[in-house]
Amino acid sequence: MELRRRSIVLGLSALTFAAAGSHRTSAAPVRAAPVTDTDDEWQVASPDSQGISASGLEEVLDAGHSVYSLRSLVVVRNGYLIAERYYGAAAYSLLTIFSITKSISSLLVGIAIHEGKIKNLDQTLGELLPEAAARHPEARINQVTLARILTQRTGLEYDDNNVAPLVAAKDAVSYVQLLPLGRNDPPNWVYSNAGCSLLSPILRRAVGEAIDEYAKQRLFSPLGITDFEWERDNTGNPLSWRGLRLRTRDLAKIAWIMADGGQWQGKQVVPADWVRDSTTSQVQVGTTLPPISDPGYGYLWWTGTLKGRPAAWGWGHGSQFAMIVPSLRLAIATNAQAGSYQRTRAQDQQVMALLTQIVELTT
Repeated sequence: MELRRRSIVLGLSALTFAAAGSHRTSAAPVRAAPVTDTDDEWQVASPDSQGISASGLEEVLDAGHSVYSLRSLVVVRNGYLIAERYYGAAAYSLLTIFSITKSISSLLVGIAIHEGKIKNLDQTLGELLPEAAARHPEARINQVTLARILTQRTGLEYDDNNVAPLVAAKDAVSYVQLLPLGRNDPPNWVYSNAGCSLLSPILRRAVGEAIDEYAKQRLFSPLGITDFEWERDNTGNPLSWRGLRLRTRDLAKIAWIMADGGQWQGKQVVPADWVRDSTTSQVQVGTTLPPISDPGYGYLWWTGTLKGRPAAWGWGHGSQFAMIVPSLRLAIATNAQAGSYQRTRAQDQQVMALLTQIVELTT
């Protein structure tokens, strides 16, 4: 698709506490004002008007300057865009969201089920990709259900620290089919890029088009998202496990509809039951990120408790977050430059500390 990059013009004042695109910027209060660029579709309000201290929020955004490689932070309350800060990026920058691509792929599965393109979560890979199953009838993964793919319980034995073979595969589906499976039944939860890579060909066969086109029509266009890029595999399919690039404002739209039961400005975009089930723990996991407790996993969305409140989030390598706290009607989106796994672990904790402070400010 043709991509358009543009600055967002706001009525009366700049929407950010910082001018977009500058690493060090002056702080200014946000005034309630309509967005004059109708393609953006955000309604704007001040933090104070939505029950969050403007001065407290400004301090949190200022603290973001000290977080290694943080590039953006956008805050939404009650459906209003109340603050954003950019640290070297800009409001119009298309930024890689890494594994939040998985979370968005899950939404496309939910939409496809709602439209009757996919029958249910009990369908097996062999039923969903019968041609691929016929090429490798011996592959045990052909019997794995869609539910297990979405909850990271495929049983695939695959080193997720080395994705190069998956990226280089001439036929990613065949590559995954020939990977070994463990013997646990049911399989344990194990994070798997390889398993999630199957969603793109599954969706393509089910809906009759590539997932980027399906996303554009069913998800992005209803949200007013017009600018995005999507990495493809060697067969031409957009990746369903990484590779999507969005503006952080648009990632915040994805987060907000998850906080609001799948709705965007009163219109149902993602089925409400899919949002509920995706952000409800389907399986307990060992991975956690303080101060989050009760870590779990829904349908490619992480779940847990943050400051005593249920929370859910998409989580991409290098501190990409699409965080929601539905009981507070709060959504936060972040983007940061990814580094080594050792560095990003500390970075994740720093960014989560900022998100936690925003939750604490919300009344």
